[in-house]
Amino acid sequence: MTIQSLSLRLLILGALLPGAALSAQGTGPLGVASDFDLWGASGLSVSHGSVYGRVSGFKVVELHQFGLGFDTGLQATDDVIISGGEVIASFGVVSNGNAVAAQQLSIEPNVMFRASSQLPRIESIYDYEAVRGELKSLAGGLGFLPETGDVTLESGVLFLTGDEPGRNVFFVNQADLQAANRLSIKIPSGAVALVNVEGGVWSKTTWGLEILGVDSSSILINAFESSDISLSNVNFEASILAPAAVLSIHQMHVAGNVIARFISMTNAHTTGVHLAAGPWDPSSAGFNVDESGHDAPDYSMVWTTDYPTQNVALAVLAPGEISVVVDGLLTDTIREERISRLVFDGPASFDHLHIDSTLTIPIELTGAAPVAMDDRVELPKGEPGIKIDVLGNDLEGPAPFGVGAVQIVSGPNFGTVQVDAVTSEVTYNRPTTSAPFFQARPRFAQFWYVAVDQAGNQSTPRRVWITLGRDRGITTR
Repeated sequence: MTIQSLSLRLLILGALLPGAALSAQGTGPLGVASDFDLWGASGLSVSHGSVYGRVSGFKVVELHQFGLGFDTGLQATDDVIISGGEVIASFGVVSNGNAVAAQQLSIEPNVMFRASSQLPRIESIYDYEAVRGELKSLAGGLGFLPETGDVTLESGVLFLTGDEPGRNVFFVNQADLQAANRLSIKIPSGAVALVNVEGGVWSKTTWGLEILGVDSSSILINAFESSDISLSNVNFEASILAPAAVLSIHQMHVAGNVIARFISMTNAHTTGVHLAAGPWDPSSAGFNVDESGHDAPDYSMVWTTDYPTQNVALAVLAPGEISVVVDGLLTDTIREERISRLVFDGPASFDHLHIDSTLTIPIELTGAAPVAMDDRVELPKGEPGIKIDVLGNDLEGPAPFGVGAVQIVSGPNFGTVQVDAVTSEVTYNRPTTSAPFFQARPRFAQFWYVAVDQAGNQSTPRRVWITLGRDRGITTR
């Protein structure tokens, strides 16, 4: 037996802890990323551009013909260029602050540091993997918030109007953004606007953003579903949160935080405006607390053991950290707050599992009963229903699944479900409604089920989330 024989599988289903705070290293609305003009979860590149404040990227920060750190609030001791991998820089000026990389510095002599307390150095500053997960969770949680404002497309202008004194939530799909040549947001003074953008790929060129009632620090564009965004010749007076997207910015300025998986900025600049504090917390997003006590659908760690007598011990050796010891050898550590459930695939008892008594995370054994996993699907706009293979990601128990393996224990809050007794597929159908109720229907439906094997062993209840694709009730004039 080798250490590698313990198989670890991390199953992320749904958004993780949508109401949870970000890393303790940052206290702003976007966690540690709140203090940066540009935050690339994987990396970033700036060419022929200027950044008023600070930049940070995971694997690489590449800067060419640039200016950075003009903010007079920055000190010579501040780290303004931070990478979890390599910093590559040439032909640039850093007005205030230092450069730091976790692995490698490739800074040409033609880069001038005007006010820096020390030479560029090698040091690991942030846990980028953790921050990336937190930002994706934040974006997903904000995307679950119910909409509160009105959206109207008139003469090429997309009008977003809200009257909430605190948080105003709007939903705009990528097709509406493509059709509009200007975005106008009007909300009360002192309020904030959350604009959730639906769709994976979108771009805008020669496009204006007009804000009435508040300034740009009160606007957050949450591209929670986006994978590829291209912005060019755009007046972008807002912050953008797109942690899963490759974002291209060209010939424009941004007055807000920019967060994406990878940022490519060319012939553009930032103004140093950052997202202001406000009621951004997505904890009211509609998630129900599951049996783990975590406000998340499912975030399960699954162990697959090599043989029934393999000894696995979980110990809390440091606050919040779980150490995994296999046959007496330390193999891994896990952050406790990132897990809602532990699953052991194989064992039927705890005879060879040694669990720290201070751990309160639910633990399930496939040798004792099936283990079901949460599911998340989208019902496309205009489609009446969808078939869901809920058993597709579930683990069988002591006996295999058979006829009647899926039992609904709590029906959907909206619509109906039917289970095929032979295939165990679940069909969800929208209800037939009148127009006024149709426009007011929810964005999501959910139901709960249990998986049952042929010996009658039953899993704990798990949830199925259905995103209801629909028109947002946008009025076109």
